[in-house]
Amino acid sequence: TVAVGAVPGVTGATSLALALAAGASQAGSWVAVVGCGSLGLVAAAELGVALERLVLVADPGRDRSGWAPVVAAMVDGFDVVLVATARRGGVGMGTGDARRLVARVRERGAVLVGVGGDLPGQRSALCLTVTSASWQGLGQGAGHLQGRRVTVEAGGRGDAARGRRAELWLPRPGPG
Repeated sequence: TVAVGAVPGVTGATSLALALAAGASQAGSWVAVVGCGSLGLVAAAELGVALERLVLVADPGRDRSGWAPVVAAMVDGFDVVLVATARRGGVGMGTGDARRLVARVRERGAVLVGVGGDLPGQRSALCLTVTSASWQGLGQGAGHLQGRRVTVEAGGRGDAARGRRAELWLPRPGPG
């Protein structure tokens, strides 16, 4: 499991999660996104996600009992599953459901990406946090946005415990 979040007041967690899924989708893996109802498909494509290999479940229901079965079904059928966490108004599941889901992810060999942070009661092996973001491309009140530069800090458990920091373009500036 991977937790992708952002510090308060900074955006970019969803873009970073999609960028992580892009390479897998381009290589032939199927990607599911659960609970990210405001996800822009054009933005996903600009980040490199192969839309023909993307399934979006915008709202699995407000009832807690609806989330776990939907996410579990996605884990059974998809290689990479992005799921909105409680910090983003998503994941209507309890700690027990999240624990069973993580076990299912391990068993299946899938990748579960918590968009907004960890699943309830879980600690991901890898945590990526967007700590700053700035848009590029606007001139003196004219032009259009071309790319966003983000600073990402990585941490986690085991080998990922040693913190790292990188600056990335999401998406890269310029055409194509």
